[in-house]
Parts: sequence; structure tokens; C-alpha cells
Amino acid sequence: MLYRFSFRIALVILTAMGLMALGYFLSQPYEPDTLILLIITIISAYVAVWINLGTHWSIRMKAFKRISQQRVANAFTTNILRLVFGMFSWGTIGLVFATMIGSLISGIVFIREFFVIRKFYNNSLARKRMRVLGRQFSHFPRINLPHALLDMGMDLLVAMLIVYFYGESVFGSYSHAYAMLRLPLMLVGQSVGQVFYSRCSEMANAGQSVVPLLLKTYRTLFLIAIVPFTLLFFFGEDLFAFVFSEKWRQSGQLAEIMAPWLMLNFVLSPVSGLPLVFGRQTDMFIIGIISAAMQLVIYGLLPTITSFDIYDLLLLTAISQILILIAGGWLYLRFAQVGRAQVK
Repeated sequence: MLYRFSFRIALVILTAMGLMALGYFLSQPYEPDTLILLIITIISAYVAVWINLGTHWSIRMKAFKRISQQRVANAFTTNILRLVFGMFSWGTIGLVFATMIGSLISGIVFIREFFVIRKFYNNSLARKRMRVLGRQFSHFPRINLPHALLDMGMDLLVAMLIVYFYGESVFGSYSHAYAMLRLPLMLVGQSVGQVFYSRCSEMANAGQSVVPLLLKTYRTLFLIAIVPFTLLFFFGEDLFAFVFSEKWRQSGQLAEIMAPWLMLNFVLSPVSGLPLVFGRQTDMFIIGIISAAMQLVIYGLLPTITSFDIYDLLLLTAISQILILIAGGWLYLRFAQVGRAQVK
């Protein structure tokens, strides 16, 4: 039931955003490539929702084989199609199209599961239960959606400000360093986060303390991260120049500054679902607003009143984000200790 309810919320939001994007496109001069990319993006967004919800549902149902099948099918189909479209010189459109088809084909297993659940619960009693769920979990779209939009909006705004004040070349170095340091989170953190959220929900519903699980996850992720991020902190400039060529040396310099910040991010991001378990989204939304305000001051205000370069701004960003992450990690521990009681 919750699966269907979540999908319905996502469907409404994506449809509204898709119509807005289509309206904007129709107000501009007609460009076929842009229309194709827009359609692919909208379809891919719907498929991504199915895959994400299906993954979480499969974890909840202990159907890990289903997740493996989806990911293998996605990787196999996407790479084969990229090769085929590359032979026909389809360029960027080919890469995007291959990714969409790969996701769509790999998501069939989750889509099929959704329609099975939909058929089973398609009755008046189920609809009444869904309305009850809607009232019970109304805070999810009211708080989580603005929080997610705030985070994504700040990423875009920071990119625009760096380009505006320091140029595309500096932003390219920053973006490359940021992407490389986020790679461990994408490869390891997401899987750990999905399993942690499922296990945390089960323990909380059973009345068990999740503190040991949280501390164990902290320790495990810290031990995984400490060596690679320490190497990047001390030797990032030379490592980037050696691995990616000399022209990416500046990225290595920026990576050295960001290493402590993104190491802490790697440790804490996989457990960021804990506030959802205890209904603490509002607390984390406030933290998100503070983080966004700090970045806005650093990248939007300081360049206009100081002679700071990108290294100075990034150092201030790293320090501020480390402090926020430490506060967030402490709050996670407090939530785990007191549950839904008020944090004093």
C-alpha cells in the first residue's frame, strides 16, 4: 500500500514538472534535438522513480536477487546500446537514449511487481487505507520535496556563481574534483544506505535500539574512507596529474581541500535516512537551509566584497560543511537514542 502511495505522489510531482518543462519548451524557438532530450528526460524520470521505489521495496521484502537482476540488466543493456549507437555516430543523443532504454528494460521487473501489487489492492478498502496513509505521511512530500529541491537548486546555483566569478575553466576543475571525490559514495554509499534504512526501520518498528547499528555503520564507513581520502588530502594534486594528465592538476589541488569534507559526507550520507524513520525531517530541513545559506554567502557575497580566489572560498566551504556534517551526525545519534521524543 505504501509502495503505491509513494508512487502516486511521485507521479503527480513528475507530471506537473514535465508539463512545466514542456510549456517552457513551447515558448522557445523550435529545436528538434531539445525536444528529443526533453522527452527522454521525462521518460527517464518516470523509470527512475519505478526503479528507486522497486529497489527499496525489494530490500524491504528481502528480494535481493531482484535488485541484482535489475542492475545487471541495466549495465548490460546500456553499454551494448551505447556501443551500437556509437557505431552509428548518434553522439550525445545516442548516449542519453541508450541510458533511458537500459533503465526501462532493467526496470521491467519492478514495473511488473507494481502492477501485481496494484491489482491486489485495487478495491474500495485499499483506497480508504491509502487516504489514511496520505494523512499519516503527508509530511513527507511537504518537507522532503522542498529539502531535495533546495539541495539540487544549491548545486546549480553554486555552479552558476563559480562560472560567473571565476570562469568555466575553474568550474571544470572544481566539478571534476567534486565528482571524483563523490564516486566512492555513488559506488558504496548508496547500497549501504539502502540496507541501513531497511534495517533501521525494522529495528525501530520492533522497539529495538538502533544506536549499535548506527555506530557500527559509522565505524565501517570511516575505516573504508580513511585511507583513500587521506591520500587525496596529502597527494591529491600529484595523483590527479598522474591519473588524468597534467591539465587536471588544479582539480587535484581543489580535491585536497575538499577531501576531509567529502570523507565525512561519505560516512554520514548512507545513514541520512534515519530521520525519516523517526519523523525528524523538519530538523534536517533546517540544517539544509543553514547549509544553503552558508554556501550562498560564500559563493554569492564574498567574491563581491573580497579578493578571495576559488581556493579560499572552497576552504571556507569545506570548514562550514564539516561543522554542519558534525552537527548532523550528532543529531542522528540523538534521534537514535530518543526516537520520536523531543530532542533537548
